[in-house]
Amino acid sequence: MKKISSRIIFTVIACSLITSLLVGWVSLTLSKKLLESEATERVQGLADKYANETSAIFENIQGLVTALSVTINNSFDLDEFSKNPEEYHEWYKDYLDPIIADMTQRTKRISGAYFTFDPSLTKGADEIWYYWDEDGTVKSLDATADGHFLDAFEGTVEENMLYYFQPIQNGKPGWTEPVEDPDLNTNIISYSEAVYVDGQLIGVAGCDLETANTIDLIEEMKVYDTGYAFLLNDQYKFMIHQRYTKNENLSEVEGGIFEPAVKAMKENKSGVVKYEDKNGDYHIVGYSRMTNGWTIAVMPPTDEVFKPARELTVLMVVLTLLSVMLTFIISYIFSNKFSSPIRKVADELKSIGLEDFTKTLPKELLEREDEFGDVAKYAENIKGLIEKKTEENREKDVLLVEQSRLAKMGEMVGSIAHQWKQPLNNINLILANINQAYHYNELTQEYIDDSLAKVRALIVNMSATMENFLSFSKPNKNISWFSAKESLELAVDLSEESIKSKQIDIHFKMIDDFYIYGFSNEFSNAIFNILNNAIDAAAEETEKRLIDIELFKNEQPGTGIIEITNYGKRLDQETLNNMFKPFYTTKKTGTGIGLSIAKSIIEQNLSGQISVYNIESGVCCKISLNDIGGTDRNERSE
Repeated sequence: MKKISSRIIFTVIACSLITSLLVGWVSLTLSKKLLESEATERVQGLADKYANETSAIFENIQGLVTALSVTINNSFDLDEFSKNPEEYHEWYKDYLDPIIADMTQRTKRISGAYFTFDPSLTKGADEIWYYWDEDGTVKSLDATADGHFLDAFEGTVEENMLYYFQPIQNGKPGWTEPVEDPDLNTNIISYSEAVYVDGQLIGVAGCDLETANTIDLIEEMKVYDTGYAFLLNDQYKFMIHQRYTKNENLSEVEGGIFEPAVKAMKENKSGVVKYEDKNGDYHIVGYSRMTNGWTIAVMPPTDEVFKPARELTVLMVVLTLLSVMLTFIISYIFSNKFSSPIRKVADELKSIGLEDFTKTLPKELLEREDEFGDVAKYAENIKGLIEKKTEENREKDVLLVEQSRLAKMGEMVGSIAHQWKQPLNNINLILANINQAYHYNELTQEYIDDSLAKVRALIVNMSATMENFLSFSKPNKNISWFSAKESLELAVDLSEESIKSKQIDIHFKMIDDFYIYGFSNEFSNAIFNILNNAIDAAAEETEKRLIDIELFKNEQPGTGIIEITNYGKRLDQETLNNMFKPFYTTKKTGTGIGLSIAKSIIEQNLSGQISVYNIESGVCCKISLNDIGGTDRNERSE
């Protein structure tokens, strides 16, 4: 592919395909992560929902017990009790009995309500207890009937008596673990609260909840199609689970695979934890702590949770392949159309170079309002000018005209080549870095956006360069105040890939920013040329590859200084004397145009001065600017 048009077609297609693949890959990755995040949030939501629902039931029961405790605290009279304990005890039982019966009758979710008197106060075990029987009737149960009730308060505290001793020992109300009640012959959990009057223990009030009802409540919780929920106490022991018993701890079963989940439960009130089983398969468990300290956990099937993400992956792969095919077709058509004007103008210029003035560019190309139209008009103007001069001086000055024309063309082409060489090289470096980032899995959306922005900036700079060479046909440039700091940063940004590839450090010392009134594109081009010469010089060093850039206001009011210093090899006097002369260069592949153009822009267009001189350990390029602005774009320095 020797022709520029072929290269353009290849570059556009390659860039489009790479972009399409990258966009597809990024979209696939982000979409998959989004769906997985949504699935995880759904699992979290299920755990929170069921924990809140179960907490509401438990809180209702806790509220009943608290209300009964308050009623007893406010109604029990210690003074009257001390006068005649037996008589007052019997009277108070008659008073409290219908209250507990009514509370049980009105709350069908509980299996029973009770108040157990302190045996040391009543000189014997006594209790008011109402429960729901199998027929759905509230009945009173006398726990003292068989004589074993008093024994329960003596000796070792049995598991079925924790409802009484637990709130007294802990100093706060609480729930017991599931226990077998010997009177009801059923498994229950109980919430109880010790009642004190003026510091004297009166007894313990509480409500029972059949474990079977709680199991039904947990088992009714729908976790996708085949998942399930389970209940843990505040020590993370199983209270309700499909496979494990209440004596087993979550952190100990299955060889400790749930240890990360237990750690997370201790640190956070709710969340979702991923874990790996002994077969290497990944699973997730969602959890949420209830108000009583217990934890509701949900165990959804992983296949069902992440099914949408897998389906999206297949869909995105298909869409990406279709997008690549469509991008290839569109890019080929577009790039071919884009390169067509270049080929036509190139043929026209080639004909002019051969003194063939018979060919003309198509009318539609000459009427275009973009840069291609400008170049086409410029080519026609050149053709007309050369043809006219050739006719006028063919007999007398044909050789002189030909030499002059070729020199002018050589200068223009050399200038354009120099101005475009570094941006094209930087674009190539950006593409290489994108490819390298892709292979090392470091490619991110931010990296792509940053790289594309740099490419766009380079293209804009190249377009501005062409505009500058066409300035004589478009004299009305946009002159305005612009920031010196922003122009310096722009030049550095455009050279970033070259700086990175040559491992050069750039140190900024922006003491004062100031504003310049002129052509910002021209000034950026001048800085760009100076900086690239400094980069080439610094790259020759093996130890200190450093460029210092300083920006500050001069002591003389209304003047500013820019210094670009490289710590490369110092220059001999001959080089310093000829540095800004056109076509003078010390590089093997240089054109000698860049610094000459920079000098012209700074000294002629901006009324400044530019100089290059040796310092102790390198070379400094100093730019002095007069009549600068202050920190405001429309304000001149005083």
